[in-house]
Parts: sequence; structure tokens; C-alpha cells
Amino acid sequence: MTCVLQHQHSCAGRVFLESVHAELYSDLGLLLVFLGAVLAFQFLYYEVAMLKNPSGRSLGLQVFVALASSSFLGLGLFFLYAWAGLCPQSLLQQAWNLSHGSGWDFRDQRYS
Repeated sequence: MTCVLQHQHSCAGRVFLESVHAELYSDLGLLLVFLGAVLAFQFLYYEVAMLKNPSGRSLGLQVFVALASSSFLGLGLFFLYAWAGLCPQSLLQQAWNLSHGSGWDFRDQRYS
């Protein structure tokens, strides 16, 4: 008995997946996650450093670094999920079902 998970990507997701060769998903995903983590640590370092000098904070820089970090982390995880054969959209639906107490939803799976 094997389980086949049907992949239903959104239009925006298909644009990213079609523009990159499938063999590069893991490399691109790891690179983007690494860049996002570096920016997240830089953001954290900046926040801790500004505890000594609160008047020197720059809201624009903080917002830019936070947006760039979250974008890199999100896209990196998207490509890593695609490389692993998981559909990010169905994972989000599963997380929603779990958080609202309805349990796992196995509608996307076929058994043959």
C-alpha cells in the first residue's frame, strides 16, 4: 500500500517553482534560509545593541531587515518543502485544522 499526496500549488507558488529547475530546490532553499537566519540574527543583535543607546534606533532599518529576513526564510522554507515533496498549502491547512481542534485532514491522500 502506497500513499500518494496530490500537490495543489497556488498560482504564485507555481510561478516560483516553474522559474527554478527542480534539482536546485534544495540548494536554493538552504541558501535562502541561511540568508534569512543571518538577517534575523543581525536584527536581534541590533535590538540588543540599541538597549544601550535607545535614541540611536532607526525604524526604517529595523523594518527593512525584518521584512527581508522573513521573506528569505519564507521562500527558503517554501523551496525546501517543494524539494521534500510537501505542499506548503496543505501544510498550512493541516496546521489550521490542528489549531482549531479538528485534527488531521486526510482528504489530499489517495491509497493505491
